[in-house]
Amino acid sequence: MSVNRNMSASRNMKTRQRTNTNRSHYPPQSPRKLANEIVTSRGKWQDYFDEHHIETTERGPDEEQAVLFTHHGAGYSALSFATLTRELCLEYPHIAVVSIDARAHGSSSGDECDLSLDCLLSDYVTVVENVCRSFSAPHYVFLAGHSLGGAVVCRIATQNLLADVAGVIVIDIVEEAALLALRSMPATLARRPVSFSTLEDAIYWALMSGTCRNTESASISIPDQLVRTEGIFQWKVNLLQCRPFWEDWFRGLSQAFVDCAIPRVLVLAEREYLDRTLMIASMQGKFQNSIIRNTGHAIQEDQPNLLAQLIGTFVDRNMAVARLNAQRVALNR
Repeated sequence: MSVNRNMSASRNMKTRQRTNTNRSHYPPQSPRKLANEIVTSRGKWQDYFDEHHIETTERGPDEEQAVLFTHHGAGYSALSFATLTRELCLEYPHIAVVSIDARAHGSSSGDECDLSLDCLLSDYVTVVENVCRSFSAPHYVFLAGHSLGGAVVCRIATQNLLADVAGVIVIDIVEEAALLALRSMPATLARRPVSFSTLEDAIYWALMSGTCRNTESASISIPDQLVRTEGIFQWKVNLLQCRPFWEDWFRGLSQAFVDCAIPRVLVLAEREYLDRTLMIASMQGKFQNSIIRNTGHAIQEDQPNLLAQLIGTFVDRNMAVARLNAQRVALNR
């Protein structure tokens, strides 16, 4: 587990330009346009997190603070929240960040053949509960999920699988848009390079394809999505192998988000993503909807400073509400 104190943890269970490429291996000739910049800026997890643990930490924050648990999207890893974590903890030192690797992703082990929603929910709840038990001081739990991770944290909050969650942040995922995107997902994955000669080549591809629009973010998150095999770098997670679970991840998500009784914010790159269910609920003021423009799907990587400001404000507001509610409960005992 990786821990930033302002804190983050990585669970181990352990514009746009299209280039003509040979899909079987990228690149046919190694690009050098951004080579110097990429080599110079390529970071390590130590640049963003203070500690890394395979198992949950035995100690926690010794002062009252908010703890933000994150869940990444399919194929991503906990380090997709690295630059966001740094920005958030610099501006809001009372917020700890626990960034979790799902099974078979990042530094986690586990069977990628079982990435069912029930399995992901169980994994996440277990890790969050184990981490929270290590805290000696009062803490306020917030959940943030990107893409698939947003579907996971939303279901956890709606089904009350974790006690005393103070707020939920869902990043760039809407049921209708997700289900439509799944129809073309096999073709999208088929166009993606299968392997890379170097990590720099993989980072270059991510930037040129628009997968990530931030050089620093790509330099820390993309290598964590790859594994070296026989001298080349390949994707750790076979997303096509997860195809039986795709629809279940997102079916019913919009209604679950609307039904959630916990304070929540939906962060999108485009307002037009809202489907009918969310549009009606938004006009009724049932949840906060925020737009961060000039970004791709991975908002937390492309605009970490703007998202950090949004999350920090959301956490501070709802942490105060949670503190007041706790005081009222204590007085009524």
